[in-house]
Order: sequence, then structure tokens, then C-alpha cells
Amino acid sequence: MPETSLTGTILWELQHTAYYTIFFVIGASMALNLDRIRRFFETTSKYHAGEFVMCAGLLMVQTHWSQTHAFHNIGVATGSVFVISAALAPSRIERFLLAPPLQFLGRISYSVYLVQVPILAAVTFFLQNVLPLWSMIIIVYPLVLTSGWAFHVLIAEPCARLGKRITRLQQQNPQRPISIKQIASSRVQS
Repeated sequence: MPETSLTGTILWELQHTAYYTIFFVIGASMALNLDRIRRFFETTSKYHAGEFVMCAGLLMVQTHWSQTHAFHNIGVATGSVFVISAALAPSRIERFLLAPPLQFLGRISYSVYLVQVPILAAVTFFLQNVLPLWSMIIIVYPLVLTSGWAFHVLIAEPCARLGKRITRLQQQNPQRPISIKQIASSRVQS
């Protein structure tokens, strides 16, 4: 953070909020135009457009390591759009991404994201003087995937179900606040 004043801190945070908002807007635009994107790739699939876009996207994502911040942001955003577009194309890439192991990883990916740093830190802290680096790297992968799966099953999925229950109750009677008793009784009924 360049400045420690309140104004500097607020401006710093707003800059990062705007940065992530751009990705949200791009994703929402793609979601709104999903049928158009798929139709485009259906008409160009004989030229392997999906594979081309996937390669272009991966190359663009490489700008992540650029020292120029603006180039980095444009590259990452463009690369992300290309990679997602390629995944939507009816091609070998789509079939590959629909494989059950990758679907599983996709389902637990947010939970893996949440647990990876604490697990990596714990393994490093407790095993740094006990095991060589290569063995710690081998240990971290199964630990992160197992913990991510457990977090998903024990925390993320129940929270999602709770959110759906609360939304359903609120839609049934939008004028009244929802009580804990209503939420608990709706669980028994569903």
C-alpha cells in the first residue's frame, strides 16, 4: 500500500475492487451470451477454433508474470475469456473438461482454494526441518485435495442448502422476517 492515510487506504481498496469488478462484468457478459458463444464455435469447429482459443488463452495468461501492471491485467482478462470460451466450445476440450475427475475438482475448487494456504503453511511449519522439500510437495497435494473435499462436504454444501432454504422461506412471505425456528422446521419438511 503506497499511503497509510485513510484516503490512501480507501483509494487503494477501491482500485482493487474495480479490478475484480471488471472480471465479474466480463463473466456476466459471457453468461448472458452463452448461446451465441456456443453457436459461434459450432460453426467454426471444423477449423478447431476451440483448440486455437485455448492455446491463445493460455499464452495470454502467461502475461501474469509481466512486470507491467496494465499489460498483466489486460492479458489475464483476455486470456481468461479465451480459456472459458474454449471450454464452452463443442470440442475435445469440452469433452476433456467434462470428464468425471475434472468435474469433481471443479465442484471442490473453491474449498480447495480456501484450505490450500493454511495447509501449505502448516506442512511447511511442522515439517521444514524434518523432511526434504520434494517430499513435502508430495504430501501437500493429497492433503489439500482431501481437506478441500471434506470442507466442501461438511461446510460448503450445507451452507448452500441453508441459503436456498432461507431464500425459499423469504420468497414465501417477503413481508416478514425469517426466524431460526422457521429455518429449522423447513429442514424437517424438505
